[in-house]
Amino acid sequence: MTGNVGTNPTTHFIGTTDTSSFALKTNNQDAIRITSNGNVGIGTTSPQAKLNVAGDTKISGNLTISSLNSTERSLVIVNETGGLERYMPPGLCQVQTALPWMLAGNWFDDVFPASYNFLGTCSNTDLLIGTNGQDRIHITSNGYVGVGSSSPGAKLGIVTEDNTSSTAAILIKNSTSATLLKLQNDGTLFFPGSIQGQHTIGDAALSLNGNTSSIDGATLELYGSGGTRQNEVRVIGKTIRFFYYNSAGAGSWDENMTINSNGQVGIDWNFSDPGHTVSDYKLAVNGKIIATGARVQISSDWPDYVFDQSHRLMSLSKLETYVYENKHLPDLPSAKEVGTDGIDLGEMNRIIVEKVEELSLYIIDLQKQINELKVNK
Repeated sequence: MTGNVGTNPTTHFIGTTDTSSFALKTNNQDAIRITSNGNVGIGTTSPQAKLNVAGDTKISGNLTISSLNSTERSLVIVNETGGLERYMPPGLCQVQTALPWMLAGNWFDDVFPASYNFLGTCSNTDLLIGTNGQDRIHITSNGYVGVGSSSPGAKLGIVTEDNTSSTAAILIKNSTSATLLKLQNDGTLFFPGSIQGQHTIGDAALSLNGNTSSIDGATLELYGSGGTRQNEVRVIGKTIRFFYYNSAGAGSWDENMTINSNGQVGIDWNFSDPGHTVSDYKLAVNGKIIATGARVQISSDWPDYVFDQSHRLMSLSKLETYVYENKHLPDLPSAKEVGTDGIDLGEMNRIIVEKVEELSLYIIDLQKQINELKVNK
C-alpha cells in the first residue's frame, strides 16, 4: 500500500488474467469497471466505449480528442436512452451530419479549428433561412442565393413583393442613416453621390450599354486620363435625343435637340417630320440664333473676277428690263424662292459683293461720262 519498486509490468499488475472484468469499488459499489475488451466505465458496469462516464463530468483542464481515422467520430453525446444528441466529426461532412451549430454561440480554437465553423448542408440539397414560417433566404445546392425567391437564376437573385416605387428592393445607408443607394421596385435607381470608374489606359472608366448583346446598343462611355481617348465622353447611338420636361398641362417630355445617324444636329427640330426634311444640312434650328461672330467658308470663287477686263457688265438698259420683268436683280433669288428654300448666307454674300462691285463699275463709268460732258461743254 506504500508503493513498490523493481516491478515488471509484464508480471506485476493489478487486474485479471482471464475474461473477467476488473472493478474498483467504494462502499461496496462499482466506482470504476474495466471490461475484458478494455472499455473503462465510471458509474456504469457495462461501458460501451473506451471511456463511458455515467453521470456529471467536470474537466478543469483541456480535453483533447482525436479520431482514429477520417471517418470515425471524435466526440459523441447521447441522451439517457442512448439516443444521439450531438457529435463532433473529424472534418466537415465526413459523417452523416455536419458540425452541430449552437444557437447560443460556438467556440473554436486549436482543438476545434475554424475549419469546423460551418453552417449548411452536406448533401445536394438547398439551405433555407426563414422567419414567420416563410422562406426568406434560399441558398441552392449550386451556390445561388435567392432573397424572396426559391429559384434564383444568378449568384444573387432578388424578388420583390410588388412593382411600385413606394418600397425599395435594395437600400444602402451610411452610419448617419443617409441613403447611399436605393433601387426601387419599379426599377428606378436613386443615388445622391457620383459614379467613379477605375480607369485602365485604352478602356472606358465607365460604360453604360443599352444592349449588351449587340454593339449597336446605345452606349455612354467615360474615359479618364491616358490612352488615345483620354478625358473623352462618348455617346454612341444611331440617334441621340435630348428631352426636357414640359410641366404645362398634363406634363410631357418634349424633344429639344437631336443628333441623328447622318451626323445632323437639330435644335427644336424633328427630323422625322416630313415638313422638316433637310438632308443636305448638318445643323437645323427652329428658332433664332445669336452669336458674337460667324465665319462662312466659301467654296465658290469670290467675285474679284468682276474687275477682270474679260468680265462684261450687263448694259443698264438690259438691267432695267430684267428688273422690271423679274422684280429682283440678276443672280439673286426671288421672294418666292427665298420663302420656300431660304438663303445660303455664304452664296448670298458672294452675290451681294458681286452686285456691289458691278455697281461700282457702273458708277465709275457714269463718272467718266459726266467728266466728258463737262469737258465738251
